[in-house]
Amino acid sequence: MTHLKFYRDGNDKLTGFECKGHAGYAEAGEDIVCAAISILTINFVNSVELLTDSFPEVVEDADKGYLKVTIKEYDKADVQLLFNSLSLGLDNIREEYPKFFDLTYDK
Repeated sequence: MTHLKFYRDGNDKLTGFECKGHAGYAEAGEDIVCAAISILTINFVNSVELLTDSFPEVVEDADKGYLKVTIKEYDKADVQLLFNSLSLGLDNIREEYPKFFDLTYDK
């Protein structure tokens, strides 16, 4: 199962996320749940880098299925919009595949 935890500040603004594990929906290379999560999270990082003037800090280990992203300038409107879009997409995956993907929010 893949576990993704969003981090928020005291004002409920998203500041980053940590994603761990492989979904286990199918064999490696055939796992649509892992692929969907990967696409959304990587697109988020790319979007922040290319479409805003903020810079994400990224720690990753593809073999372990680990990705941690934090953004110091998280409170900007464009960054929050991208975070909210990511959250929406990931929540849709969680609703569709709850046995393979867990999504939580932490302060």
